[in-house]
Amino acid sequence: MLALIPALLEQNLLTVLILPLKSLITDYKRKLEQMDLPFLHYTGRTIPRGFCTPNLVLVSVDMAREQHWKQWIAEVDTVKHVRRFCFDEGHYPLTDAKFRKSVRDIFTIRSLPCQLLVFSGTISPKCEPMIKEMFLMHDNVKVFRSPSTNRPEFQLIKTAPQLKFDIPDIIHQLWTLHFAKFTPQERALVFVPFIDLGQNIAAKLGCQFYNSQDMDKDKEIAYHAWRNGTYQIMVSTSAFSCGNDYPHIPLIIHAGTPREMIGYIQEISRGGRDKKQTFCYLLPIAQWTSASSTELDDLLGVKEMADMCFGPNKYCLRHKITQYNDGHGIHCQEDPNNYPCNHCLPTAGLLPSLGVSKVNPFKRKAPSDLYPVKAQKSIKLDEPIARPVEVLSPEMQKTWDKIQKATQAIHQNEVDIRDDLATKLNLLLGDCAMCHCTGQFIGEIYQENRHEFKHCRFHQQHSAGEYMRLKNLITYNSKIHEKICFICHVPSFGDKLHTPFNGPGNCQYLDIILPTVYSGYTHRKRALEEHFGTQWTTIEQFAFWLNGKLAKPKEKSNLISVFIRIGNTSL
Repeated sequence: MLALIPALLEQNLLTVLILPLKSLITDYKRKLEQMDLPFLHYTGRTIPRGFCTPNLVLVSVDMAREQHWKQWIAEVDTVKHVRRFCFDEGHYPLTDAKFRKSVRDIFTIRSLPCQLLVFSGTISPKCEPMIKEMFLMHDNVKVFRSPSTNRPEFQLIKTAPQLKFDIPDIIHQLWTLHFAKFTPQERALVFVPFIDLGQNIAAKLGCQFYNSQDMDKDKEIAYHAWRNGTYQIMVSTSAFSCGNDYPHIPLIIHAGTPREMIGYIQEISRGGRDKKQTFCYLLPIAQWTSASSTELDDLLGVKEMADMCFGPNKYCLRHKITQYNDGHGIHCQEDPNNYPCNHCLPTAGLLPSLGVSKVNPFKRKAPSDLYPVKAQKSIKLDEPIARPVEVLSPEMQKTWDKIQKATQAIHQNEVDIRDDLATKLNLLLGDCAMCHCTGQFIGEIYQENRHEFKHCRFHQQHSAGEYMRLKNLITYNSKIHEKICFICHVPSFGDKLHTPFNGPGNCQYLDIILPTVYSGYTHRKRALEEHFGTQWTTIEQFAFWLNGKLAKPKEKSNLISVFIRIGNTSL
């Protein structure tokens, strides 16, 4: 409503709603069409420039970082003033920055000096300072919190740790027991932390599996098959944890150990929208290893989630959740409308084989009027807001200057990396990168037999086989890497360093980066390992590291980072 009500009441003022998930955009569009509320979904350069008839614009966070969007919204602002930016599910820049480029440096979405609203149901009090810093909000930004995020309709049930290979059978047993009570309108969700586990459970249940690795059209098919009742249960990863507010979900199962409390709360919150009893089963399997830890773990509730799954079984589950999310906990006994968890009521649940009683929990009286609304004094609506005078307050001007300065610094840093990379590539252009890096470039012998890499004698040596293994092992992950040519391995930097890919003949810097990096691996391996704080025993391990998490995100890939390091020490 924070974004929709102004779009209904204001005249000639625009509200921009920025959304971090495609599934969330789909759900908003469905709701807005049902409400007959006019909106524009900005999908790219094909949108006409210069004017926007509706008062509401939806745009993905990926699109909101593009220059063509910033140009479009700036042109619209000259005709129809942009009153505010809204960002739904504002916890995503905190939870996903480690693997999603589009939510890093999130303040760059603030391309105009106007009001910003960030909202989410799972920003705990200790997360607030980091969220403010990520969006570059000024010091006295107003924070509005619900007194409590307690959901009385949730009946939280946690089992002892299970064996992973037993999980599909347990889920099947649970679904069989609950399905007997399901109406045709009701649905169930199973959340999994791993793709292979999700595939096994979906096969056991004979249902769809919704995950981020599928094509968008396949996810749409899975979603609609579940929503329209072709399948009343669906297995999903965290890709389905936001939006998707289907009103009748009385069963949520976590098949495996959730890593973070913030994600777990988002996922169980898909249930109980009709305020009816909702069973939330948690079946942990194993603790997460320290290898997956990050500096944000304390904010995301990693320890709280581990304590809830594997700590002493003497704490109310509802209290654990609300303590993290609100800063103060609520026990099941504090409100008669609360469905008690299986710590407070050991007979809760429907799975006797896991130590839960056979007492039928459906016989409990459903809570009534869970969220009474107090009568408010009638408020007289003001006249529609006129276009404000284009004068920023000193405080907003200070914030806007800070945003522009930080944005320029990011842009300049990328320009510096691009120019440095171009300089190093041009130094090797037309020469054999392998001979250059092995020291054969200097001297009359090389000058007399100057050649490109494809004509190098290296290809006749035994080590050429290892080089080809490395070449075949290099892959790019769209979640980690952005616009890199898989032939010459040069990043595009907005098409300024590498033009749009049209085949190998379009690569200006062919056979430079990979031969240089392989030469570094064979001749300077120890120095490179010390610099990057890692070790590679085999060429396969080296390739795995090159394909993986970025050591220096601004340099686009680990392959480029190694190339730049070699260039800094030898070119």
